[in-house]
Amino acid sequence: MSRVDRQTSAAAEAALRADLDERARQIQRLQTDLELAQLEAPTTPRQPGPSAEDLRLQELEARRQAERAILEARIASPIIAFGSSGGGTDESAAEQRRLDGETEFVRNGAQPATVTQAQTIVNPSNTVVQGTMIQAALETAIDSQLAGPVRALVSEDVHAYDGSRVLIPRGSRLIGRYQSGVDIAQQRITIAWDRIILPDNQSFEISAFGGDELGRSGTTGFVDSRFGTRFGSAALISLIGTLPSVAAESTDDERTAEALEGTAESLQDSAQGVIGEYLALAPVIYVDQGARVTVTVDRDLEIF
Repeated sequence: MSRVDRQTSAAAEAALRADLDERARQIQRLQTDLELAQLEAPTTPRQPGPSAEDLRLQELEARRQAERAILEARIASPIIAFGSSGGGTDESAAEQRRLDGETEFVRNGAQPATVTQAQTIVNPSNTVVQGTMIQAALETAIDSQLAGPVRALVSEDVHAYDGSRVLIPRGSRLIGRYQSGVDIAQQRITIAWDRIILPDNQSFEISAFGGDELGRSGTTGFVDSRFGTRFGSAALISLIGTLPSVAAESTDDERTAEALEGTAESLQDSAQGVIGEYLALAPVIYVDQGARVTVTVDRDLEIF
């Protein structure tokens, strides 16, 4: 399509759109006039037969319906697609689909906001709230080679939420457990605290993470990387596997050399697995008795 044809098509499309808009405005004006006339109609009894006002209303309604029919006929009639012949219709359809997708995303993509009602701490003078940090000292030492139980003593008083009284006094006992199976290069061991026992014989359960004295998750101490055991043993086993090969090269007896070579291959195959096990040895973490730890309370505790 030439440039002149495109300009002519654009002008015709603009004229058609302007005509349709004007028709719509006329229908709106007629509808407004009809509604005003109905509101202004007299309420006094009338003589039988149509009055002048009724005739005027009928005329307005007929004109409105006629304009509406013309507008609907124009909208429903086949319309020539104006534009170039280079796939304009497909581009318009793709653009419409893109807009529809964006509209769908905006309107329906939002997640409903979750409303959580506030709860009142009924007994603040008897409550230790979630997130409170309890300072303690280990009673038992820790060796991460095997999992086991652990105990600690509370070293500082823990006050109620409103600060009015001490709920967990110094000297209360904590019961927990620590995890084994430390990964290579790991320097902290996980402790889980399960129970608190008060001096007045009250006891309650928790499920709290243990931390160091600053509240960081996990507890650390002396970390034995076992460097010498891992690499020294691996080197020694590798050396043992090469000895038959060295002996085979120094002998003149062909049969003896072949036997030594076979022995060397067998030793090397066996040594590979053993060396891998030594290299995979995890470090050992030792935490001394008396080390300072923290316990972060995981729930609200009511103590009476």
